[in-house]
This record gives sequence, C-alpha cells and structure tokens, in this order.
Amino acid sequence: MLVHAMLIEIIAVHILVMRWSEIAAWVVTFFDVYFLLLLIADYRAITLSPVVLAPDKLHIQLGIRSFVEVEYTNIEQITREVTAKQKRKKKLMLIQ
Repeated sequence: MLVHAMLIEIIAVHILVMRWSEIAAWVVTFFDVYFLLLLIADYRAITLSPVVLAPDKLHIQLGIRSFVEVEYTNIEQITREVTAKQKRKKKLMLIQ
C-alpha cells in the first residue's frame, strides 16, 4: 500500500517539477525511485533479519540501518509476553 502511494507521489511530483525544469524533474524522480527501492530493501531486511544467539552476546538486527548487540551479562531478566495478535490467533484456534 505504501509503495503504491509513493509511486503516485513520484509521478505527481515529476509532473509538477517538469513544469519548471525537465532536468530537475528527472533528478527528483531518480532520488524518489532510489528512496523507494531503499525502503523496499529495508522492509525485506526487517522481515528476514534473524535474532542471533552468539556464544557471548545477543545480536538483533532491524533492517539495514540498525542493529544492537547485547552481552548476556547485561540481561537482567527475560519474560514472555503474549501480544494481542497471539491472543487473537489462540482464540481463533479455540473457536475452530
């Protein structure tokens, strides 16, 4: 959905900027498409990034831009929390 909205925005901005300068319109369009591809790649990286349990630390990566490494000695407590999505899924399984 976001990709579709961005494509419409890219086309609209291209047409708007082209009224003033054709070169500027193509430069803006290039950067818009580049950002769109970067956004798609980041989203894919978020869905594919694993949480890695190394021998001495926990490595969590969120997309292309951010990651964190936490040493096990810095972890005070681990708890399990059930999210609303998990509750709905469990409820649906019980109904069926």
